[in-house]
Amino acid sequence: MGMEGTVPWKVGSAVIVRNQAGAVLLGKRDKDDRRGYWVLPGGTVRPGESLAEAARREVAEETGLDVEIGQPVSVYAINAGRIAVFSWAAEVGPPMDPVAGDDLSEVRFVPAQEVGMLPLTPTTRRVLGDAGILRRNFQGSCATEGEL
Repeated sequence: MGMEGTVPWKVGSAVIVRNQAGAVLLGKRDKDDRRGYWVLPGGTVRPGESLAEAARREVAEETGLDVEIGQPVSVYAINAGRIAVFSWAAEVGPPMDPVAGDDLSEVRFVPAQEVGMLPLTPTTRRVLGDAGILRRNFQGSCATEGEL
């Protein structure tokens, strides 16, 4: 059977990491596509890699942190040829300060009440809304709990 009519999806794996204070790990993109927007750490799954392995590797590359991958939040279509699975994650070992990797100009734990004030990519805003970190207001956009 041929591959006619199939979409060659690229699959990504990304995570929501919160520290003990409830702040969310975010990175500021330093690549042309959406440069300057804040995103959740993650990236493309390599051949033979599990979603959890990819997410853990990407977090280490982008932030220097070691995380344990938890339950999935959901799957999102990023564009016509890319989907991403977003999962919960937790730091392994003692708390550390994240350090920005090559794809990010800055990375930090952002207090939950400040997340909605940052320029987030549409997917990041949707994921954080679905995860309950950003609350949806009556107009359908997301706001942090403190902004409502």
